[in-house]
Amino acid sequence: MSPSIVFDPDGAVALVVGSAGGPPIITDVAKTIIAVADWHMDLATAIALPNVDNRNGATEIEDGPGTDALAAALKARGMTCACGSAERHRRHPRHAAGL
Repeated sequence: MSPSIVFDPDGAVALVVGSAGGPPIITDVAKTIIAVADWHMDLATAIALPNVDNRNGATEIEDGPGTDALAAALKARGMTCACGSAERHRRHPRHAAGL
């Protein structure tokens, strides 16, 4: 999963993104790829988005814009959420490079 290389329709490298070790690698990298490819964000903005991860327990939501609203919406659906600092979650993918 890390590093991940994304190609454009013509086969050229469009994005290379990775993350430091640990369980959140998959969700951190996927969030960044989705934000760039599907939501048309620039790489820095995509990386800065709060990370959300669930490993068969409470959904961990990193503090950031929209954290409270997301936690409230998930809790309304019966989910357990744990909101916390970037240090707790191990912030965004590192060593990312847009090509």
